[in-house]
Amino acid sequence: MTAAAAPSVGPPAEPLRIWAATGLATVAEWLLFAAVAGGTVGPAEGTALHVALVGVVAAVVQPWRRDGGRSRSRYALLLLPAVALMGPFGAGGILLSLVAYAAMRRRATSFEDWYLSLFDQAGETDVERLYERIVAGRTAGGGDVASFADILRTGTLAQKQALLALLARDFKPQFAPILLAALKDPTPVVRVQAASAVVAIETQFTDATIALKKAADAAAGDFAAVHALGRHYDDYAYSGLLDRERARECRAEALGSYRAALALRPDRLDLRARIARLLLRDDRAEEAADWLSRCRAEGYRTAEMDDWLLECFYRLRRWDDLRDLAAERAASGEPLPAPVAEALALWRPQAAASVVEAPARG
Repeated sequence: MTAAAAPSVGPPAEPLRIWAATGLATVAEWLLFAAVAGGTVGPAEGTALHVALVGVVAAVVQPWRRDGGRSRSRYALLLLPAVALMGPFGAGGILLSLVAYAAMRRRATSFEDWYLSLFDQAGETDVERLYERIVAGRTAGGGDVASFADILRTGTLAQKQALLALLARDFKPQFAPILLAALKDPTPVVRVQAASAVVAIETQFTDATIALKKAADAAAGDFAAVHALGRHYDDYAYSGLLDRERARECRAEALGSYRAALALRPDRLDLRARIARLLLRDDRAEEAADWLSRCRAEGYRTAEMDDWLLECFYRLRRWDDLRDLAAERAASGEPLPAPVAEALALWRPQAAASVVEAPARG
């Protein structure tokens, strides 16, 4: 059971004193205007009475123009210059504004309630069920469903808001293009929520970084803690939400953590492949090739590491090395995804027949 929500608090009501001052100023100014226009009061006397009335208004509203233990009133800030400069028209305009504000306030919600409603977590909605089906890759009937991009492009406002709330709560790097597209959505509310989601994701990253660093420092020599920190930086660098410099900094942090973790567990071949990948993403193909070649020389080899080494050779234009490794992979008899097999066949056509194709891996 969840605790009962606090009552919604809308915009603050204007003090009764401001209502009284505005109403009296409006009546007095219009009576004075009628008297001057009808010739009952001369222009000089009318001006003097107007100045006196402005002084009375100033005395009444001045305490509410500043924070003196009481809430500041925006209409107290407006009433005095409006009456002084525009007479009955200024006072009447402020009175109409007060009436409109009071009517609006009855239906308005506070900013806090509005903001929380963007990320409402209460109950499962139709969009949440659609989200679960999209993640599972099927509908209730087993067919295909629209992608997140399609929902963002053609969905209703409620669907877009629910989708963004779900992405913010369970963000994955592959969702980054959706958030970036939402930042350019023609609907202002969607843009605001997308920006809020990006800020929330960055806040989550910062909080997680602090916690993981503390854990790694507290458990010096603990492989799991060091590896978790490196994976955290790696995932965020790959999120697609960072500019080039921040992504580079995250990759550098991930690389340092992976190397520290590998020093504790040299048998972790997946870390060796990730180090090569990070080097390649930093355009350090020569270092990545040297690293992977040393790993092979020491007896550390996986199909993923070979794939990255092929990429290194291609970027470095080391065609002979690329052909030799492609032939070795093709002749190894390892089951290969069809796209990999086709790429190897391009470099070593005579070996294509020996390639054993397997269903593409996710």
